[in-house]
Amino acid sequence: MGADAKIFQLVKRCQENDGDAFSDIITMFQPLIKKYAFLLDDTDAYVNMYDSFIDCIYKIPIQGLRSSAGDAAVLSYIKTTMKNSYIALSKRNGIRKSQISLDDLDTENEKIGAVGIDFDGQVIKEDLLRFLSTEEELLLEAKLFYGYSDAEIAKKIGISRQAVNKKYRKILEKVKKYYAN
Repeated sequence: MGADAKIFQLVKRCQENDGDAFSDIITMFQPLIKKYAFLLDDTDAYVNMYDSFIDCIYKIPIQGLRSSAGDAAVLSYIKTTMKNSYIALSKRNGIRKSQISLDDLDTENEKIGAVGIDFDGQVIKEDLLRFLSTEEELLLEAKLFYGYSDAEIAKKIGISRQAVNKKYRKILEKVKKYYAN
């Protein structure tokens, strides 16, 4: 019996309330559940994805499928349902995350003077304001002077960690050019 046939049989046994089958299928799909929970980056994400998985198992129309024809269909059904659950949950979470602006970085989980520089000093700030946008200034402040990681900043403003790093490198280039002249 191949891996897909094993999945078909496990789902069938799960729908008959076989506890061992549930344990086996959850272990089998644990990486998928964890992957989507990690991508959601929410405290309830794992529980939500786990619940979606259990609902998915019960809703698979296993009686209408033959074992040989249904193997790929069952696997596809599970993958599609989990992806759709992730999308729905991420949209719900995205609304909440988009309400947190970069301005909140210095008030929420504030890290004080990570490098011991008085960034709020008027001379430096006014100098930077001449050529940096407000967003660039806040990102630079969060990264250098409050010690936030790229991941923390990315989470706050709703972009990828790589995008934060790219913006940060561009800001540093701007600062270097400004002070080199």
